[in-house]
Amino acid sequence: GENSFLRTTSRKLETSTTRVSIFQKLTESLVASLLGLLLIIVAPCLIWYNEEQHVKELARIRFCKNKAIVIDCDSPTADTEGCLVHFVGTVTVGENAALDFRLRGKGLDLAVPISAAIYLKRTCHIYQSFEESQTRTEKDNFGGGETRITEYSIRDDWTPFGAQPELLEHVTARNSRGIWDQLVSASEPDMKDEDPGEMTALVSKTETCYDSTCAPNGTSITRNARVGNFHLSKKVLLENPAVFFSDLIPVPVDYLRASTLECDGLFRGSDNLLRTFSEDKMPQNGDCKVEYEYAKDGFEVTFIVQQVFSKSGIPESNFFDVDRLHAVEEQCFGKCNNDLGEIWMVRRGRHSVEEMVKIATTEENNKTAILRVTSLTCLVIGWYMLFSPFVTALQVLPFLSTLGGFAVLLVAIIVVSGDLWPGGW
Repeated sequence: GENSFLRTTSRKLETSTTRVSIFQKLTESLVASLLGLLLIIVAPCLIWYNEEQHVKELARIRFCKNKAIVIDCDSPTADTEGCLVHFVGTVTVGENAALDFRLRGKGLDLAVPISAAIYLKRTCHIYQSFEESQTRTEKDNFGGGETRITEYSIRDDWTPFGAQPELLEHVTARNSRGIWDQLVSASEPDMKDEDPGEMTALVSKTETCYDSTCAPNGTSITRNARVGNFHLSKKVLLENPAVFFSDLIPVPVDYLRASTLECDGLFRGSDNLLRTFSEDKMPQNGDCKVEYEYAKDGFEVTFIVQQVFSKSGIPESNFFDVDRLHAVEEQCFGKCNNDLGEIWMVRRGRHSVEEMVKIATTEENNKTAILRVTSLTCLVIGWYMLFSPFVTALQVLPFLSTLGGFAVLLVAIIVVSGDLWPGGW
């Protein structure tokens, strides 16, 4: 059953051939030259911005090292309110808290709300056909022209992005919507006691693959998450998905509905999925499956954040919230900017202040190194693209094209290295 996610097929269907002359290639190279000029202008700006942010981030990390006050998450006091504090604790939602999709037991909701959950996610997949293309080039021996042969094929695969266009552009194939429209209708939530505008804005920032607020996909986040006597708001959870939602596990099959009247042919399988096809059969175009996952509480998290008075409405007076601290460097002379911006450090696991500083420093150094390499690569590519008309003109004779391309690449590397070397060449 679970292996059906991997059931993808691909088949070659159509081929098209295009003849390109040397003059057409020169026109294309002029466009590439303009793009290269743009990269040459933008890349140094990215390098400068990256280095500036690197210096600021290291200053924020030093601020955490020097100013963070270590406290016990189970017994915070008002003395440290407004201060930068460090604490470690276990994320919990309480014994009586349970989570569902607020559909009141209808449609694509769970049969029974699941306990000990801080995050619940429903992903609907539909089996569709996708058009793919692959182009290969056959260069002329002389004259600089070439023949471009494009092969179009169909790939059958699962997608959470909904039903695809019924007809594909270059190949003869037809997509079926299946019960996708019924899934959308069966996933409309009951928004009582909820702010739909706030939820839409927050959740859309969390998902990188698709908009989880777009029916029939959906998420639900607990209001009861806390670490010791610190309440964790939905905003805190959603802004740190790598910390709180990184270990998603399937919802046990007992919590899923055996069938739903709103969706024809959708039934519960033995693999924690709702599906429209048998587990022992290959899916067909238009088949759907619904996957339920959740993040369970009970894991430790370390915070270096600002302690603020609770706004959650919890009656206990000793409860607090966490927030970002706007830091200002105290020792700063001359015209140096002493505004360090906001400080917020949250990591999964149990870590001391020194360990948090070490982790943050390593992450920042790695990120900066990656951005440096990326910016320099863009700069080299920009210089190479700037001279692409010259390389294209040399393609009249193949061996000249190879030598010319190598020469231009070498010059681009030398120019970039000379600009970055202290004092230039």
